[in-house]
Amino acid sequence: MSKYKLSRAASATAIFLLIKASLAYAEVVPEEYTQRMEALNYQAVSIYAGRTGKTIPTVEDYRYGMKMDVEKVIHVTPTATANLCGNVPRLMTYENSGGELKTIRYSVSGNCRNER
Repeated sequence: MSKYKLSRAASATAIFLLIKASLAYAEVVPEEYTQRMEALNYQAVSIYAGRTGKTIPTVEDYRYGMKMDVEKVIHVTPTATANLCGNVPRLMTYENSGGELKTIRYSVSGNCRNER
């Protein structure tokens, strides 16, 4: 019985420490950066949609396990050149096999340097 309690306590401690560690490294990306990336994507997609007569898609957040039917990639926002820490948003717009435009927002790791 005490072995079970110890295991449960150890698990709870490990989970707490992992959450605490992840929050220590989670830094907020400046809102201006996010807005600039969304504006770049909107501009590129607007040009493409205008040329092809397609509707500009709304941005959808990626969910783990999400099924994506990518026929042709139209635009991907550039990799962050700023020294950003934490998760950095990127956008990808693509055409599915039905010719419909879709935009997905997903996260990538920032490129910050630890200066300690």
